[in-house]
Amino acid sequence: MKKIILVLFLMIGFCLADGNLTDLNNSLSKKENLFNSDAKEILDANLNDLNLSNNTNILKEKRDFSFFSLYENADIVVKIVIYILVLFSVLTWGIFIAKILQYKSLNQELSKSLNLLKDTNTINDLPNFSQKDIAFTLSSIIRDEISKSKSTQNLNERINLRLQTVSQNIISKAKKFTGILASIGSSAPFIGLFGTVWGIMNSFMGIATSNNTGLDVVAPGIAEALFATAFGLVAAIPAVLFYNYTIYLNSKFTDLLDEVATMFFVIFDRTMDGNK
Repeated sequence: MKKIILVLFLMIGFCLADGNLTDLNNSLSKKENLFNSDAKEILDANLNDLNLSNNTNILKEKRDFSFFSLYENADIVVKIVIYILVLFSVLTWGIFIAKILQYKSLNQELSKSLNLLKDTNTINDLPNFSQKDIAFTLSSIIRDEISKSKSTQNLNERINLRLQTVSQNIISKAKKFTGILASIGSSAPFIGLFGTVWGIMNSFMGIATSNNTGLDVVAPGIAEALFATAFGLVAAIPAVLFYNYTIYLNSKFTDLLDEVATMFFVIFDRTMDGNK
């Protein structure tokens, strides 16, 4: 009987121990699954952060702030502004080069004519100027007025007036197109500023729609907008400098032309004194 009771107790103990072991195994299994799940979530989160970081770096590497890229990404209105400013720049350089060549040719022509007039005593001794020369035009005016005048009274005043009038016309023709340089120099910065304001306005509209105020979102639009201002300054600064230089060339040409016209009047007056 005692043996049977002992066996029963042993069996009950084994059953209880087996149950505790089963619960323990189940608990450990649940904890292991929970740990694996948390570890997996953390690993996935780290991988996502890594992917986002890599994507951001890739975008930063792909973002190009070169002049061509800024032009390509600019709004159509900003592009039109750039086209206008490029046209202004081409006009500025073209007019400047043409004026330098023109004034150089005119000054050489007047200097040559002035040297010839210094050796001339009377109207009859005037050299044969080319019909394209300014000196030919001035001498023709003197001869024309002498032939049309019936008397020598007030002839000096009439010839002097006609010489001054023709000289002013020649100076005005020489200054042709220089006003364009002044217009470009004064208007190009404001045209570029208009493109900048338009580009910044579009940039802020993009910020409002994307709900992102990060520098990486704002910077490209602002850079494209300021690109128009840069073009405006590139067109305006040379135009102002070239305009001032052409005014200097015109002043030098005007002085030389006045000297030639004065020399013609002196020769005419000397001729009239000899005929008296």
